[in-house]
Amino acid sequence: MRTLEARNGAKSPLGTIGTRVAIREAVKPVLALIFLAASLIGCAHTPANTSAAMAQWSHEQGGEINDCRVDRLRAVGATWSERTNIPLRFHVLNTTKVVAYSWPTGDVYCSAGLLNVATDVELKAAIAHELGHMLTDAKPGSPQAFGGNGSLTAEENADCCALALMKGANIPMDSLVTLLTKVSQASHSEQLRAGIQARIRLIRQAQ
Repeated sequence: MRTLEARNGAKSPLGTIGTRVAIREAVKPVLALIFLAASLIGCAHTPANTSAAMAQWSHEQGGEINDCRVDRLRAVGATWSERTNIPLRFHVLNTTKVVAYSWPTGDVYCSAGLLNVATDVELKAAIAHELGHMLTDAKPGSPQAFGGNGSLTAEENADCCALALMKGANIPMDSLVTLLTKVSQASHSEQLRAGIQARIRLIRQAQ
């Protein structure tokens, strides 16, 4: 997994948005990416080595839960499956950590801890962020995390994409901020909290 530190000289995608008008303009290229991704994500059989890696990884995270929480996540996530035509698959991890992950296969993992603290609207924001990773920086054979396991720039890219998706779906963009705040409060990593606070500042500037 990559670190949360931003790459030297990398520009903040959210810093280039700045206004509501620019966010509306950002929807157009995002929609183009969605149409392209819909033909690439999840439509082909997941390679056996990727399936094995996902199974091993989910086991290391505490395993999966198969109860009403999965039903809730699928119901919430249906918004994005329908709007993007991307066949997303949803899983709940048996951990109290407040986190969500995505794989480039279209698989989205949310923790039991996240489901405990997030509203349905905030879950939509989390899934939109994970879609942002799938559309902008998915790495074959590895997951991306909502709180951040890559460069700060990669997380800002995913936030930017999420804001555009949420704007198009009339989902309050502040729900991304409230969820990031909950993730930050639940984290014991100063580096992670600092990165989240930087992202929150940029999201607020874009609203």
